[in-house]
Amino acid sequence: MGCGASKENKDDKEIKYDFERIGLITLDDFFNRAAGVLETAEGIRSGLDDNKESGFELTGTNTLKDPKYIDVIQVLFWTLSAESKGKIVDTEIDIISETPYIKLDKRKCSREAWEIYETFAGYVKTIMDGPKTLEDLVEQLQGLSERLTSLTTEGKAEIQNSSLTFGEKVKAVANLGKNSTKLTKNIEKCKVLKTTLQQAKTDLQDLLPKLKDTLKTADETGLKAHEAKLTSAPEIFAKFHPGPKKEGAVVKKDDKGGKKDKKEQAVQQSV
Repeated sequence: MGCGASKENKDDKEIKYDFERIGLITLDDFFNRAAGVLETAEGIRSGLDDNKESGFELTGTNTLKDPKYIDVIQVLFWTLSAESKGKIVDTEIDIISETPYIKLDKRKCSREAWEIYETFAGYVKTIMDGPKTLEDLVEQLQGLSERLTSLTTEGKAEIQNSSLTFGEKVKAVANLGKNSTKLTKNIEKCKVLKTTLQQAKTDLQDLLPKLKDTLKTADETGLKAHEAKLTSAPEIFAKFHPGPKKEGAVVKKDDKGGKKDKKEQAVQQSV
């Protein structure tokens, strides 16, 4: 998945909640309420899509022809093992029965590995917490959608009968039209998100039983990575992951200027 395609895909899914100011309290209040609901929905979308996408990018697994989320976890575990000289048990990582299902101590891993872990934790939290919130949001948006048709007609009349200048009325009518179109479009995106979230939960249920076995075998590759002096997730992925890559795909290397060792991290975190 190239950067361009990824950006286009995100733009297509992203829920927009920035509406134009109309200049009449009743109309602006309506779209302000809609904006608040849509912003919360966008937070759910971001927690789902952006965390998943970031996990793929941070591990290099986005260059696979058919990347699966288990690939992200596998590379994370390999990386943790490599950082611990092939002994992932030294990180005190654990598979637990509650969200986020993987327990990791920030002081026992690199900043890079922790960043990958955070995308997973955020992804899982969204899947588990999002459905109920989104259900409430969709219900609110349905009410706004039903009100929108009559509001558009009434709004135009209200604008024409207002004390706005001729130019302001023209702009207000135009903005009312833009806002109405944007609201309708993004309500539909919220409905699609509801389906996406349901599928993500199914995918997570398929993933969870694989975590323990993936952890159990992590040192097989982690030790090899350590012996090869590799600790960066994308480099470990590029060296050891057997999956076929996309044609012309290039794994993005770590560009953070080096990672702090665990002792330095612990010192900084205690300050």
